[in-house]
Amino acid sequence: MSKIDKAIQVKQIMLEADPTNERLRTEVERLKRMKKKILSGETPFSINMVFSVISQGSTEDEAIERLSHKISILKEELRSIGIYTEDLRGLGAIAALNRFFRGEQ
Repeated sequence: MSKIDKAIQVKQIMLEADPTNERLRTEVERLKRMKKKILSGETPFSINMVFSVISQGSTEDEAIERLSHKISILKEELRSIGIYTEDLRGLGAIAALNRFFRGEQ
């Protein structure tokens, strides 16, 4: 709960400095709703998803650049609706995929 309170506080200060920032205003309201739900007894939950993003290019570097761009767009779109993501790479990705497909938390 203290993380939510701190996030609300920081974002409200930022909003005071830039009152026209609608994205920030929406984020503050979302955090306030989340806090209200938690205080009323709702249990927070987590949803795990795996997205596969593919890309093509005439060279490996071009394909990687296009892939990075697509991933950035996807992450930004998800963030705009309150979904926070993390990149999975290497052994961490394998472990996460194993947990995901086994239905583990």
